[in-house]
Amino acid sequence: MVFFAMPGAIQVSGDTAEGRCHVREIARIEGKVMNFAARYFDDLVRHDGRWRFARRTYAMNIAE
Repeated sequence: MVFFAMPGAIQVSGDTAEGRCHVREIARIEGKVMNFAARYFDDLVRHDGRWRFARRTYAMNIAE
């Protein structure tokens, strides 16, 4: 598998943040090369000075 992450965006508001990132994945599945394009939507929270994922959503746009 090859994984490419494109530059995303993060919006911080106090101890919470929202982020998004576009990705492309290339994988061989049962001998066939597959291409995927998707987005990650992230909710983050800062606790004790460290950022943690509160929720991560994967939304596939293209699978071919």
